[in-house]
Amino acid sequence: MSEPKITLKPESGETTVTDALGRRLALRKPGRVRSFKFFEALGAQASVNPMCVQMFQFALFLTAIDGKPVEPCHTLIDMEALADVLGDEGCGAIDRAAQEAWGQSQEEALTAAIKKWRAMLDSGKPLGS
Repeated sequence: MSEPKITLKPESGETTVTDALGRRLALRKPGRVRSFKFFEALGAQASVNPMCVQMFQFALFLTAIDGKPVEPCHTLIDMEALADVLGDEGCGAIDRAAQEAWGQSQEEALTAAIKKWRAMLDSGKPLGS
């Protein structure tokens, strides 16, 4: 498998990676709301399973494939379908690009996302307030 080609645009929070199949994958560092929506889409059981969260973490970052926008996943089934489209080549390229672009390993990004999720749940405030 060839190494992905990663193009960084740190000032915009965006990066692009070309996977081993030649697809250009656009990524954006997730904010609080996108992180919340990610866990909401995973569902109650899957969102507390670290292995499941790590497997679908690519969905936090992906915004487009070959210039075509990718809507955020709304359910675990959506994430499974997107994983099938990306395959190991796309998911792996996203994982490596996110780590290089934002300096977080999967474990660090996962821990940060879980902290955001718990903080939102614990605050009792409506989303976006």
